[in-house]
Amino acid sequence: MKSANPHRVPCRKSAHARGWAATTALLAFTLLPLATAPAQANLFSLAASGTISFNSSGDSTIPVGTPWSFQLTYDTAAPDLDPDPTNGTFTNTTAPPAMSFFHYKAGGYEVTLDDPADFGMFSDVLITFTSINGIDINIFAPDFFPPLAGGAVSFHADFARFTPPPIFASDALPTNTDLGAASFDDGNVTLLPPNSVVTSSNVTSLTLTPVLPGDYNQNGVVDAADYTVWRDNLGSDTAIVNDDTPGVMADDYDRWKAHFGETAGNGSASDTQFSTAVPEPATLVLLEMEAIGICLFWDRTARANTRLKT
Repeated sequence: MKSANPHRVPCRKSAHARGWAATTALLAFTLLPLATAPAQANLFSLAASGTISFNSSGDSTIPVGTPWSFQLTYDTAAPDLDPDPTNGTFTNTTAPPAMSFFHYKAGGYEVTLDDPADFGMFSDVLITFTSINGIDINIFAPDFFPPLAGGAVSFHADFARFTPPPIFASDALPTNTDLGAASFDDGNVTLLPPNSVVTSSNVTSLTLTPVLPGDYNQNGVVDAADYTVWRDNLGSDTAIVNDDTPGVMADDYDRWKAHFGETAGNGSASDTQFSTAVPEPATLVLLEMEAIGICLFWDRTARANTRLKT
């Protein structure tokens, strides 16, 4: 996870502002993402919501009837550790790690994991591809989950379909964006405090969407509007969509620039893709120059604040 250093300058440093300004146009043209072939989408977000239906913990933090929601971002490029073609096992002990982001909220109870290293070694996503099509999610991160009933908490969710037709094409991590709550015959989302459960079998929504890095307003295209979102939130702890790092920093600008012009394709089942449109060079040059100016301003401001405090 990123350091919480209050004096951190969240922009690229330059010895001379003139040097940056003079080379901006050349850099912008050099770094344009010019590929025109569709790029396979690896990151997907599984999100679900409902209300708590049972609490045996004796802890009143999350009473029955509390609305809950969770989101998990996983990487379909992560290797399947189970050789059985009817069962998939995906963990963060591999490269690339299977899970990069997790957020759960129920009333005032909330937890966020925004780094693959945050997921404990027993965290995994299990896929069943037999007469049952199922997703089983287990998150073990006791240092991040607030305690309940005086002890550590883990997370478990499972969604299963017992009747035909099948909704999966293999034991791979699912990429079918047509999946929804009605696709499954049974669903449970549970927090596990010591010797008890805080659970819900009332799943009111479930969505599966490809994650398009840099699409900060989530409209399916990485364009100048997403740059505006980055600029307006730079330096804050605001959580912007399709960003799996904490805070809004220079790395989020780099992510936006690397994916500028990409749009979410109309994928389904196992072939969801991003298509790439060549951006207008003049547009990216102007935005690059503005970004450098913003970064220089941040650099001067941070240095001035540091001098005042020392």
